Amino acid sequence: MGVFVGLIIDYDRCKGKECGICVDACPVNIFLEHIDLIDVAPAQEDECSFCEACLERCQGTCITIEKKYKMRSS
Repeated sequence: MGVFVGLIIDYDRCKGKECGICVDACPVNIFLEHIDLIDVAPAQEDECSFCEACLERCQGTCITIEKKYKMRSS
């Protein structure tokens, strides 16, 4: 699991490998195909750059990205 980032997939909405658009959209390969489902690769989760490409491309709003830290203001 990610220390700074939490990616949550809503499996009630996600079409899994039938769609798979998040797998293709993610520039840092956080998502992977697992049997018929899409899953988050635990070792890659903290690589999320918050580009939101997966959110923009996900047709069913199946993905939530949580920031588990607060940015410090300078």
